[in-house]
Amino acid sequence: MRGSGSKMSTGIRQQLGKFRVRGQTLLDEYKAITPKWNNDSKTTALDTLSTLDTHLARMYEKFQQWQTLVDDIEEDDDREAEQDVLDEWRNKEEYEYLMEDLANAVATLKKFKTARDYPKQPTEALVPAKIVIQSIEKFNGEYMKWKPFWQRYVLNIDSKDYAAIEKLDCLIGLLEGKALDEVRGYAIMEENYATVKQALLDRFGNTDRILYELQNQLYAVHPAQPNATSLRKTVTSINNLCLQIQNLGIDINTPTMKWDIIRKMPPAEQTELTITVQTQPQTTTADVLKKMKEYELKAEIRANIQHGTGSSYSTTSNQSSATFGPANKGVCSFCNGDHFSGSCETYKTIDERFDQLRSQQRCFKCAGRYHSSKECRSTVTCQHCNGRHRSFLCDKNRRMNYMIIM
Repeated sequence: MRGSGSKMSTGIRQQLGKFRVRGQTLLDEYKAITPKWNNDSKTTALDTLSTLDTHLARMYEKFQQWQTLVDDIEEDDDREAEQDVLDEWRNKEEYEYLMEDLANAVATLKKFKTARDYPKQPTEALVPAKIVIQSIEKFNGEYMKWKPFWQRYVLNIDSKDYAAIEKLDCLIGLLEGKALDEVRGYAIMEENYATVKQALLDRFGNTDRILYELQNQLYAVHPAQPNATSLRKTVTSINNLCLQIQNLGIDINTPTMKWDIIRKMPPAEQTELTITVQTQPQTTTADVLKKMKEYELKAEIRANIQHGTGSSYSTTSNQSSATFGPANKGVCSFCNGDHFSGSCETYKTIDERFDQLRSQQRCFKCAGRYHSSKECRSTVTCQHCNGRHRSFLCDKNRRMNYMIIM
């Protein structure tokens, strides 16, 4: 591009002159509104926001257009001369101050608009932190209790507008045992709050450690006995632990997990689940857990139905009546021989008979199978001492009533 630089920018300079006059008029109108801010004046001023913002943008755009024109000049002397003229205009007070005032007005009005569109919610008065923490159980360093403790602490204290030193004082006050030992020695000062928090998170918020504890607890669950109470306790524990492991992002649908769970069931249920898993390879851990809940429900239903009948819980529908113990005459509850239980010569003493009942998972009251004496609904009465047990389980010399449970 050749020619006189100053002549080439004449049109731009004329337009900038008009923009300056118009901009000053808009600014004067804005200033006439602002001396006494109230809701009405703010509303009126907001009506000018778009006009002021647009006009300011046009002035910036016009100077940028001029700069582009300068950059396109090929002759060095002409380009330098035109750049000097542009810089002179940019530094003129009437332009520099006007554009600065317009920018300030636009920024102020935008703040008003934001406040109007998103009114500040009234803040609730903070309850003293020392009162709030009274409802939070102290944390003693047990990994499984960390998340519930920490989430309650964050909800009630850490996320609120308490001072850092107040938060630290509350946090230290909620610790005991191993947890307190972990941060012992930190002074109660606001600079230590973030450090103490991170130390606790690193130690007790470790997902791998929590998973290790969950797996240990799962391994330690006692295998269920074939009665409703034991099944309910075992199934509930296993379900809760599996869900917690799953919530940590761990896949519980593994062969090892399935077999570990199945082994916690009584023999009959364990057999049924094993057959299902081996004949239906697509069976998932969730399927196994669902089936276990069904076993639990069935056991409770049977226990309710059998209430007051003296019958016992059984897991199979085709089980013979001999399962229910001495009600079947001629079948010994101790050796399964063809004689009455009271006439058994193989197990004569009370100790031997109780040991045998225990090994066969029989009741100490009625000698029925698959329920404990606690769950027994039998109304049997001893002919010797009127105690609530079978006569062949009575030992008057010991003055015992064998209604005592296992």
